[in-house]
Amino acid sequence: MSTRHAWRRAPQHTTCSLHLFRGYNGFVTHLIALLLIAQVFEVASIKPNSPGGVSTGDFRFLPGGRLSAQQVLLRFFIQNAYDLRPFQILGAPDWINSAGYDIEAKGDLDSTPDQMRQMMQKLLEDRFRMKAHRETREMPVYELAAAKGGPKLPEPKEESCMAPEPDGPGAAPPCGRAMVRIGRIGGVQIQGERIGIGELIRIFSNLLGRIVIDKTGFTGVFDLQLGFALDDALAGLPHPPGPPEETSQQSIFVAVQRLGLKLESTKGPVEVLVIEHVEKPSAN
Repeated sequence: MSTRHAWRRAPQHTTCSLHLFRGYNGFVTHLIALLLIAQVFEVASIKPNSPGGVSTGDFRFLPGGRLSAQQVLLRFFIQNAYDLRPFQILGAPDWINSAGYDIEAKGDLDSTPDQMRQMMQKLLEDRFRMKAHRETREMPVYELAAAKGGPKLPEPKEESCMAPEPDGPGAAPPCGRAMVRIGRIGGVQIQGERIGIGELIRIFSNLLGRIVIDKTGFTGVFDLQLGFALDDALAGLPHPPGPPEETSQQSIFVAVQRLGLKLESTKGPVEVLVIEHVEKPSAN
């Protein structure tokens, strides 16, 4: 008899546990929804103000969940919102390449860069009526690999750079970051101290206008001083009007060989953002 009663009570206990589990699941789902809703700027001001020349504008994340963008091109704002490079944005109208804005926005708490990007995406949806989706497409890419004989990356010098500071300039270049200088006559100059291969990949990808995949196998840090011609190979850079000037500088593909590396063109999967619709924003 007791065995039968125990067997009969078991489903009641299971049913009670199931209700508790469902209740907990519902609470968690509701909490996640509230957290997602909270990822918006409390206030946001958007004013048209297009930059001149080839500038993309000034863009900063500031303490207190604040965003400050001056004369920022809408394309550049979208890049930062989705953490993409220019060639990863497809389907957009031409006007996003010339329309600039002053954008000041503030959240309610200190936010991480990922949270700031979520709020920027929501701002694009609300004020620019932007609709977009992500896809993965087979596209041209570059692979950065070790050349015959292996990498020849210069050993870093002791105390030659300083720890990076978010806002203030310093007497020495920040460790781990490379500076890129571009001139019509001087070509492209890259200088950095105690940088990793990831920083070089990032810069090459921006300059070449393609994803660059690390195949070097190098995991250390190095100092870098590299110059090369401002030519058509640098598809990620705007080029001045008129025919290119005569130069004795080497292309990036030849220059990189001095580092014991090589750039090879191939194809690979690239994540892209396809913009379905975007409008100029309504007035504040």
